[in-house]
Formats: sequence, structure tokens, C-alpha cells
Amino acid sequence: MHPAPVLSPLKTARREKIIAAAERYFIGNGLRSATMEGIAASAGISKVTVYGYFDDKDQIFQAVAARLAERLLAAVRTELGKSGSIRTRIAAALIAKHGLVDDLLKVSPYAGELMAAKEHVAAAIMAELDGAIEALIAAEIARQYSDADSAAATARLLFGSALGIAGHCRSMQMAAGDIVRLVDAVLPDP
Repeated sequence: MHPAPVLSPLKTARREKIIAAAERYFIGNGLRSATMEGIAASAGISKVTVYGYFDDKDQIFQAVAARLAERLLAAVRTELGKSGSIRTRIAAALIAKHGLVDDLLKVSPYAGELMAAKEHVAAAIMAELDGAIEALIAAEIARQYSDADSAAATARLLFGSALGIAGHCRSMQMAAGDIVRLVDAVLPDP
């Protein structure tokens, strides 16, 4: 993911405070109606201070997206690193990724707007995340089945299908069950 600029501990803490406040603010207000003043007020700091770290709300949204991407990638790595069958670990990794997004956005009346903004304002960050997750899944598949050529294609199929499932299902519980069925259907018995 994109690293944050090198800052002193105090400035790093203040930047993180802005990003955390902005995440809550975007969830509650959407991106279109968000203002630098609103983000500053949410963080409990001055607008001038916010501008000292970010040029505009899109740049703050990108920082929020980068922080979320780090959390999602960490969740995927955690699930893939656990013991258990490859099917269980891959399904759990995909469920963890989509479950975190669901938990974050299910409380927001602006979920659709934020997902659309993710595609426009933070597309590069999300594409990098998607590629990293697919690569981790492909590495697990290649390790288990010793077929690196088809591992990337299988990982792409699983990742894309899980994305469609998560977007289509009415609940994360339903999506989780469907993702488990998908992984079981696609990956052969080891």
C-alpha cells in the first residue's frame, strides 16, 4: 500500500487522528457533502491544521482508503496464515475481507456513494489491494497444488466471484456461506 509520509511522532499521531475522524465523517456524511471544515471539526482540530496535512477532501479520502486497505490486507494475511485446509483458509480470507467492508459500511446511508468514490478517488489504492490479495491467494494455491500457471487464474476467479457474491447477497452471513460453497466447488480436494 502507499506509505504515509515520514513525520515526527507528534505529526504522525495528528495525521492518524485526522484520518480516523475523516473515516467516521465520511461514513456519516458521504464524500460529496464532506467539507474540510467538517472533517476538522470531527477531528477536533482547526481547518488550517488539516490543510497542513492534506490538500483537499479527496486526498483525505485516499488516506482513509489506504488505511482501510492495510486493515483488509492484514485480515487476509491473518486468515491465510492460520492452520486448516486450504479451502477453509482461502474462504475465511475472502470472508474476512468482505466482512470488514460490510461492517464498516452497513451503518452508512452513504454506502453506495462511498463505494463509487472508492472506484474514482481511490482506484489505484484499491487495485493495488486487489492485486496483493489475489497474489497471496495464488501463492497458497500454488503451494498446495504445485501449479503456478493456473494458480493465478484460479485466484482471480475466486477473488472476482467472491466480490460479486458479496455485492449481490442481502447479508454477510449469506455471502459467507456462498463464498465457502464457491471455494469448495473451485478448489479440488488436495
